[in-house]
Amino acid sequence: MIIGRTQSADGGFRRIPIRHTQIVDQQTKQIILFFLKEAIYQKCKVSDWVGASDLFPNIPEDLKDTPLEKLYKICSERFKDNPNSVRINTSKYLGMLVREAVYYSDIQYYEQMIGSVRKYSLESKKLSESDYKKNRDELIMKLNNK
Repeated sequence: MIIGRTQSADGGFRRIPIRHTQIVDQQTKQIILFFLKEAIYQKCKVSDWVGASDLFPNIPEDLKDTPLEKLYKICSERFKDNPNSVRINTSKYLGMLVREAVYYSDIQYYEQMIGSVRKYSLESKKLSESDYKKNRDELIMKLNNK
């Protein structure tokens, strides 16, 4: 379950409702959510903030031999016209599924927006407003340097 309000990179607080992904059937979704709940919990025990890209940085290699392989196959079929779009959409749906897994978990997580990415933690991290400004400035610098 998600504790408190979402704190975004600009320092604002928001209550953002959960978006339920419909890309996979309900039975597959339950298997994926069960798998993700355990993966998120294990990663959060050793990392400060964890997001979908921290769990699976190398798509599609990291999804092989997991319940998420079906998600990648569905995205590959739907977005086969653009190979780059397959990875981007798989990441998008994976992020939605990670948030659902955290939301429906019995474990309490804290959520924060870091840039435009949601990250989760087992402990409340007291970040000052200057930390958010610093994160936002670093993100803007990265985008401007591309």
